[in-house]
Amino acid sequence: MLFINIRRIDMMKANHIVHNKLLIIILLMAWVSSSQAEYCASEPPPEGLKKRCHSKSITVPENYKRFEKKINMWMKSCLSSKRVSKLVDENPSLNEVWGWVSSHKGRKFKIIPNYKPLSWINRRGKSCYGVESISFDVERKKGIVAGMDDGFTVTKDKTNDLQAAILKSINALETTDLTRKPVKRMRCVLEMLKNRKSSTDDTYFNLQPGIDLTDNLNPNACYKIGKYGSGKPAYDYHCREGADALRSCSNSFKKYLKNMVKYRNNNEIVESLLNKESVINGGLNWYRTVMNSTNGVMLCKQTKTHLLPALRKRLNSKKSIYSCYD
Repeated sequence: MLFINIRRIDMMKANHIVHNKLLIIILLMAWVSSSQAEYCASEPPPEGLKKRCHSKSITVPENYKRFEKKINMWMKSCLSSKRVSKLVDENPSLNEVWGWVSSHKGRKFKIIPNYKPLSWINRRGKSCYGVESISFDVERKKGIVAGMDDGFTVTKDKTNDLQAAILKSINALETTDLTRKPVKRMRCVLEMLKNRKSSTDDTYFNLQPGIDLTDNLNPNACYKIGKYGSGKPAYDYHCREGADALRSCSNSFKKYLKNMVKYRNNNEIVESLLNKESVINGGLNWYRTVMNSTNGVMLCKQTKTHLLPALRKRLNSKKSIYSCYD
């Protein structure tokens, strides 16, 4: 008899536990159902979503898998997790975006989701809105135009922009003949900027006045003021003032590099780099021609007092990009 009572008590306890669990499950389901029923955007997307869901600046990662993961995490802050997997995974528009930005690793781009709205009437008879599908795109300077692969609007990030430009330029040079002297010099300059970063003096001078290196009255020279072909003789083009002459002839290689690589492929980058190397080397040849001249080459006073000393200083500095020129 005692055995039967104990067994009956155990069964009652077990039934009580099962009852409580079922009650908890029912309450949770009711809460979830109630929460879903209460959620009802009154406006179609993107207006019906949080502002963070309208666009996002994303740094381009190493591969597509990481890129897709970033988009997934972002979209999960806007939509339910189940919906995100259906809307983002294997999305063809996201693959297109990756194709446009994948060659700009380390740089930031603003990603724009174009939402196709989903509408329904809830139990209370209210019109609700959600997201049926998403087409991703990249913000561009001239608006968002499907199929355009240039003119991207890049989020400003000075450090990342420069490092990405350096790496992209080095990779581009790998596609050409590395034994050529101009290529070696450019590679040296890029490696200096990569390793020493802010300590490198990237100033270069476009001192070569024209076709004839000794024609120092040529109005095309950076230290001259005047327009060639105006009908006036060369000597009518006067010299710039000292500080103005130095400023007019000084250029930043870092600034050139960041602007140059934005929308160019490898072949175009190599061509631009070698053209710039020719400019730097041409100015250096002009300097040597002037310094070695025994004919008393006519120079602007400012060239003697400002430009030549500035270049001479950098030729003697190991921190200058001119150290790559022998």
